[in-house]
Amino acid sequence: LMWLHDAAEGLYPGGTAVQVEGSSYVQLADQDMPFAAETCGAPGPCDTTCNDNNPCTSDSCDEATGCVYTPLVQEDGDGDGYTPCAGDCDDTDNQIGPEATEVCTDSIDNNCNGDVNEGCAPPNPCEGLANGTTCSDGNVCTTPDTCQEMQCQGGAALDCSDGLVCTEDLCDPGSGCMYSPTFGVCGDGNACTQDTCTPDLQSCLNEPLDGPCDDGDTCSANDLCTAGSCMAGGALDCNDDNPCTTDSCNPVLGCMITFNTAPCDDGNPATVADTCTEGVCSGQ
Repeated sequence: LMWLHDAAEGLYPGGTAVQVEGSSYVQLADQDMPFAAETCGAPGPCDTTCNDNNPCTSDSCDEATGCVYTPLVQEDGDGDGYTPCAGDCDDTDNQIGPEATEVCTDSIDNNCNGDVNEGCAPPNPCEGLANGTTCSDGNVCTTPDTCQEMQCQGGAALDCSDGLVCTEDLCDPGSGCMYSPTFGVCGDGNACTQDTCTPDLQSCLNEPLDGPCDDGDTCSANDLCTAGSCMAGGALDCNDDNPCTTDSCNPVLGCMITFNTAPCDDGNPATVADTCTEGVCSGQ
């Protein structure tokens, strides 16, 4: 324990918390508290340091309610109606403040919004220069850029080709050539191959697959991949077991069933001259 004088007289010992009680001396234990930070007696509503880390507030402690953060009252140094705590980033110049107009030629944040020369057209790099003078149009994907009639004109497109089959070669106006893997370029349209890129992305691999496929002919059945090609299986069975129809297969439409007028046997021994009519066998 140690005896300390009242903090009201400004005697804050470094690293020691002082409890204010009028102008009397009070007996306190050593506390590890920051110098000159106000604390309330423990236990209480704010027995830790009251500090909101806001330079625009005065931090104090009320034993009844706890920490109190009171906005500072500042003078308006330049008379523009704003103080530093109200957003004036230069309180010595009344042409700089939250309501000021941005000036495009002074490289100053006139309106205190954190941006310099926002909304201003970029300077003309060809002002006063002869045609053919090298310039930059701000787009790295055009080269070389030259001045023409006091305007910077982009040249030919930058060649970003890396010579790799399996990369997409692009150009970003800000950063230049960009490359990203792309595997769709290796598709050969063959269902009987697996299409991938080589690990070095330089070429394609089209490896044979096994399994069912479709050779595009509806008159073949059970088609299979063989050595990377789709091979037709057996012929599609279009027989409907009706002697009064002619069964065939169209490669596009599939099975075709048409009526015929062939002789037939209707299974009735009492009829003669049995023939097919509209797909039905009947006699006389």
